[in-house]
Amino acid sequence: MRTAKTKQKEKSKMTIKIPTMPFVIPERITFQSLPTVDGIGAMTISETSEMVKSMIFREDREDIVCNISDLHFSFNNQIATMKQKTGNCPMLLTKTAWNSLAGKILPRSGKNFVFETMKKDHDGQMLAGVNMNFWALGNETPVKLRTKLARVKGKHFRLVYGVLSPKYTAFDNVDYLNLLASIPEIKNQKVLSLKITDDFFRMRISDEKVREVHVPVNMLEAWNSESGKCSARIQAGIFRYICTNGMGSFDKKSEKRFNHVGNQWRIKTGIRSSLHGMHNKASHLKAQYRAALSVRIQEFGEWFRSLSYINKDFSEKQIETCLEKTKDPTSSPLGTLAGLIDGCTLGAQSFDIFDQLRMEKTASRVMAQGLKEFA
Repeated sequence: MRTAKTKQKEKSKMTIKIPTMPFVIPERITFQSLPTVDGIGAMTISETSEMVKSMIFREDREDIVCNISDLHFSFNNQIATMKQKTGNCPMLLTKTAWNSLAGKILPRSGKNFVFETMKKDHDGQMLAGVNMNFWALGNETPVKLRTKLARVKGKHFRLVYGVLSPKYTAFDNVDYLNLLASIPEIKNQKVLSLKITDDFFRMRISDEKVREVHVPVNMLEAWNSESGKCSARIQAGIFRYICTNGMGSFDKKSEKRFNHVGNQWRIKTGIRSSLHGMHNKASHLKAQYRAALSVRIQEFGEWFRSLSYINKDFSEKQIETCLEKTKDPTSSPLGTLAGLIDGCTLGAQSFDIFDQLRMEKTASRVMAQGLKEFA
């Protein structure tokens, strides 16, 4: 039972504000394709691969391997720039790149010092640069800087979007797409949705045609990160065309992950072999959803809150959002298990991409438990 004290602790946890970083470039969405209700116009994987190749060509990507001591930092006009001491091209940093680089250079107190002094006047920004360069001096840690051309505030800059170990194996989004496009049974499947940012790649595909918009179709979901934020992944799930939300299975056997280490062959072979059986796992999840359409739960909100893993994994805001989304016109009838599941997966879209993944997986767990208790 949640006491008033517990509620207050939850509220305090929710209202903690993480300091913003105005001196770095926030994560940008570089491409996004949302689903249509009937799936008409969706690109195939092969077509998507060609589109991404064209986008990457314009970005003129370059990986730079150097030591931290070879880098020089400046803070001007509330913007952090970095360049190699042997070069004259200042580069901007994404938040991910800054966090990784600062973690390799500065002690914890140094991070706070740089942040606080940089926010002040011109002298404060100069002092932040001096402090950063002092700690970088003599730091012979080798790094791989992942860079690309980007348009920021109307101008083109070289943007550092990843700071990684030189041993990091680049398996980029286009490599993933090329792999899928080379598999006969996959290459002509339709892309349900696609989102590419500086940090993430998330693509959902299906070979099923829409028969009933309220009933999900089988899907495969591919994940990747070029900046070290996550491994290359493939998982089975289901997707409803009527909305933008999908659902992955919480069954660990339905997801395979491959870290960016070793060589590309290991990752490609692992993903290719993982595809076997994924369709059956997705079909099982879809059968569960069909059954959930006819399962009614009285006081479904109280039952949802009573689940131990919901209170452990979801914030109060996330719980409230999920319950509110059960009333959305695109959700299945209110009071059904399927409607509650739709509320979870739709509510997940209000949060960041990692929260989405976790909440969508939890939704399938809720569905399995609901069927066990009420069907």
